[in-house]
Amino acid sequence: FLKDLEYAKEDTNKVSLLLDIEKKYFNIDLDSALYYNQLCEKLILKIDARQYKHRCFHDFVKIYHAKNDYKNALDYCLKSIKVAEQNNNKFQKATSYRAIFNLYHNLNMNDSAVKYAIYSIKLTTEIGDTSNIATNYGNLCWLYMDLNQYGKAIVYGLKGVEAGERYADTVGLLISINNLALCYVRTGKNDEAIALFKKQVEIGKRARKTARFESR
Repeated sequence: FLKDLEYAKEDTNKVSLLLDIEKKYFNIDLDSALYYNQLCEKLILKIDARQYKHRCFHDFVKIYHAKNDYKNALDYCLKSIKVAEQNNNKFQKATSYRAIFNLYHNLNMNDSAVKYAIYSIKLTTEIGDTSNIATNYGNLCWLYMDLNQYGKAIVYGLKGVEAGERYADTVGLLISINNLALCYVRTGKNDEAIALFKKQVEIGKRARKTARFESR
């Protein structure tokens, strides 16, 4: 990828290449990921490659969030929402709303966190994004648990488990099971919590076996 970058013309192909490089670095070197995404943003603005703006801005959100720089992450998340609105793209909006409610939670801006969590669930359900519905519910379960609103937390945790099972979404299912089980622990419902933790372990084992089989 880096060799290709040396000879790349300043066009949308180079934008795509920079995004690919940034993605490769994300899990191994956040500073490098940030550097290449910054190059990408400059090129996008220079050649007006507006179709790549949302992805670039959302990648900034992920990078800054991973660096615990929530202020910059929030700035870019707000930018990504603006781009999504300009594009009238509900998938992009839902993606940004999922990110922003976590950021507001991290910044202890809990009223805004709840507001955008509800927006996110509504929009994710509306567009039929079944790969994210369970995760949304699971995250909202965690948010309400953190606010000591255990009744609401349990309601959303149960919805997350149901959605994860209905849509065969293992990641969302595990998130929802884990957060719901923690709610049960905090409310003294230990039998329910133990049953869920056992279920979580079994699902995790099956997922690992499937992953090993598919990777051969």
